[in-house]
Amino acid sequence: MSDGAAADSVEGVVERVLFRSEDDAFAVVLVRVDGRDALVKAAGALAEAGEGEVWRLAGAVEEHPRYGERLVVTTAYPVTPGSVAGLERYLGGGRFPGVGRKVAETLVAQFGSKTFDVLASADKLKIPGLGRKKLAALRAAVREDRMRCETLAFLSGLGFGPSTAGRVFQRFGDRTVAQVREDPYVLADEVRGVGFTLADQAASALGVRGDHPSRLRAGVLHVLKQAAEQGHVAVPVDAATPRAARLLDVDVDLCADALRRAEADRRLVIDDAGGDVAYAYLPFLHAAETEAALAVKRLAERPALLAPDAPAPVEPPAMLSEEQRAAVDLLLRRPLALLTGGPGVGKTTVLRAFVDAAVAAGAKVELAAPTGRAARRLEETVGRPARTLHRMLGLLPSDAGLGR
Repeated sequence: MSDGAAADSVEGVVERVLFRSEDDAFAVVLVRVDGRDALVKAAGALAEAGEGEVWRLAGAVEEHPRYGERLVVTTAYPVTPGSVAGLERYLGGGRFPGVGRKVAETLVAQFGSKTFDVLASADKLKIPGLGRKKLAALRAAVREDRMRCETLAFLSGLGFGPSTAGRVFQRFGDRTVAQVREDPYVLADEVRGVGFTLADQAASALGVRGDHPSRLRAGVLHVLKQAAEQGHVAVPVDAATPRAARLLDVDVDLCADALRRAEADRRLVIDDAGGDVAYAYLPFLHAAETEAALAVKRLAERPALLAPDAPAPVEPPAMLSEEQRAAVDLLLRRPLALLTGGPGVGKTTVLRAFVDAAVAAGAKVELAAPTGRAARRLEETVGRPARTLHRMLGLLPSDAGLGR
């Protein structure tokens, strides 16, 4: 773009990937465009772009204070080269089995700009330098490459960025277009980075009605997912349906019907737990809450460290108040207990006294906290080793942090 062109759309071969972020959300590439002497620098969600591939890029040209002129990409997808020279470079770039520069030149000399069409569709071909097996492998690779390009272009037209489109294609492969046309809301459940909003945008572009059953169900489930992200295990049914109705801009009765159908399809669980309020759960959260309740019940049924009439293993520290002594005694004589209180009431003092008494009684004590910082603080105040809950439960594979 150093030739002064103000174009905001280019098509060319990715010559080099200059940078790719660890999360694949951003990349900077150099693109060779026919008719331009200088390479075009493009930046954006281009992690899917590989060297040697031809991509169509659209966006806005900016002058970066550090990196100079570049195309900030908003839309991008791979394409089959249109020019004879582009076809030769693409075919001979090492991405197709058995095809080097000379074979690529032979193919393009024989079939010209229709080379890809011929390789993808013709049944009987004879190519100098390619045996039957190599030709079959090449034709299969060409068909797969064309299908990938067409699929990513289709997704780009629906508003999917290159990285997200790549994940959709990776999940559904050659079924992608059919799956998206059949039910785009499935993507929100099965592809990372595709939430309800993007799936709904795609559905709208495909002409899906606002009151379509798939949209209603997806909206109800989205309300539950949003609540889960905010830390809520469930949402009262009487609150979930109005929220979904506002999100979808439909009548609340339609969302109530959608919620019941989603329950029948086992996409969510409705449970009142024997009370007056019915709650809607995502299935995995209902299973987790049920298992947590059963685990608490099992713990509560275990024998306590000390029997009700057993003497204390050690005399409590003299500094403890009567209330704090009672708290330590209760912790020793209950199989399950919760110690709580505001700042400065002596929770740490009680905990330290309880741990000393429990060790004196022959118990094995494990100290754990939700975060590494909290675990370090617990270790400092109690004077015994502490770990994160994840480490104690064996959920972290690395040996970093406080785990030991």
